[in-house]
Order: sequence, then structure tokens, then C-alpha cells
Amino acid sequence: MYQDLLVTLQNSFDSLSKSQKAIASYLINNYDKAAYMTASKLAQETGISESTVVRFATEMGFDGYPALASYLQVTVYSRMTAAQRLRLTNHLIGEGDVLEKILAADIESLNNTLANMDRKVFAGAVDAICSAKTIFVIGVRNAAPLASGFSYSMGQVFDNVRNISTTNNDEVFEKFVRIRENDVLVAFSFPRYSKRVIRTLDFAKKHKATVVSITDSLYSPLVPLSDFCLMANSSMSSMCSSLVTPMYVINALLTAIGKKQETMVLEKLEELEALWKSNSVYESIT
Repeated sequence: MYQDLLVTLQNSFDSLSKSQKAIASYLINNYDKAAYMTASKLAQETGISESTVVRFATEMGFDGYPALASYLQVTVYSRMTAAQRLRLTNHLIGEGDVLEKILAADIESLNNTLANMDRKVFAGAVDAICSAKTIFVIGVRNAAPLASGFSYSMGQVFDNVRNISTTNNDEVFEKFVRIRENDVLVAFSFPRYSKRVIRTLDFAKKHKATVVSITDSLYSPLVPLSDFCLMANSSMSSMCSSLVTPMYVINALLTAIGKKQETMVLEKLEELEALWKSNSVYESIT
């Protein structure tokens, strides 16, 4: 039900109880404000008891009020323009120290990501990537640096990595038209979610490939199209999503893959070191 909460509330409004109508009406008309309210604050705004607000969240299919608030935040963020996000961020930061506030938000996101990361899903993603015939990688717009960094690092030791991120919609499908069952697509997308990435995931699933996605929330449209979905809880900073937490997940993935394929990875890295040295790639400090 929660996937279309606001639409559901509008369609079922007449059948709700008096207290439910008060909450529903506020959410429909002020979901952008409610997204950052505590249960007690929403109760105060609607004139309903806090326990009723919490019960309303569970009746709507959420695990509790925090899950409802999280859904609303994703809804707000996915619908906001860059200018609106900047205004909201400035409002949330207020007159505080920008460096401290942004760092605190990223630390909270990192802690939430670690606490909520499903270890079995993470291990499954590592196994799928390591056993793939071809590893396709996609991430566009704000997620483009993530796809680029991941594919670059993987490409240093794996010969089967293909970054299919491109500015041309048609070229995406041309680059992985032969994706098959033994292949893996690693996809990155954060609010506002890219339609191109979602279409790419759908294409991969139709061709029976395994999909590993790195996104921000259970409410992300990438979730139902993924075999392994790694949640990188991303704070909203300035005009775009913070990439700190996704980079942490990428670092963990690369480390786990390197550990699982240690012998091969070490051999490839030693070859690269010899190549770099013979071509004076890096400046010597001593």
C-alpha cells in the first residue's frame, strides 16, 4: 500500500475514520512538511494523539512512524527540483555551521547504512559480481561518478567490465544488447531517479541477467527490479544527494571482491605496478 500512499489516501479518504481523515488530509496537503516531523509534531499539527499517529503509520503498511517519515522524505526528494532541494537544505541547516551540519548528516547516513545493511544480500552481490561472465555498470547524472569510479577500479583487475553509462539514451541498449543470464548489471541511482537506468534494469531482467543495484531506499524504483539491492542511505546536501555513503558501499564491495578473488587480484595488481613503474606513471616523492 505504501508505494502509492498519497494516491491511496485520496482514493480511500471517505472510508477513513475521523482521526485518520485528519492525518490523511494533512499528509496529502503538506507531505513535504510532514516528511521532517516527528510523530509528536505531526500529532500536534493535526490535533490527534501521538499514539494515533503511530497507529496510523502501521495501518498504512509501515513498520512504524519512522518508516512513514522515510517514505515521505523519499517522495519529497524525488519530486523536488534542484532549486527546491537547495532551499530546503538551507532551511534545515538554518544559521548553523555548514561544515558541521553536512558532516553530521553524512555520519548519520553512514551509521544508518551500516546498521541496516543486509549481510546476506551484500555477500550475494559480491558472489554474483565475481562469478559474472560480463559485468555491466550504469549510473547517470548525479550517479555517473559512482559508476565511473566503480568500473575504473574493477577494470584494473577484471577484463570483463563494461561501463555502459552514456549521454545517449539509444546507445545504452546498443552497448549491452547481448546481456544474458550469466551476466551482471551493477546499477547506481539516487533521487531524482533516472528513467534511463530504470529502463536498463528492466531490459536486463527480461534477458535473465542478475541485477545488483546501489540506491538509497526501499522505496526506490530500482528495488523491485533488483536481485541484490544495497541500500546506501544518502543525506540531502545542497543541490544533490551526498555521495559519501554510496562511495562507502562501493569501497566495501571492492574490498570484499578483492578478498574473495585475492590470488587473481594480487597478480593483476603486481602486473600493473610493474607497468606503472616502467612508464613512470607516478611522481616519486623521495
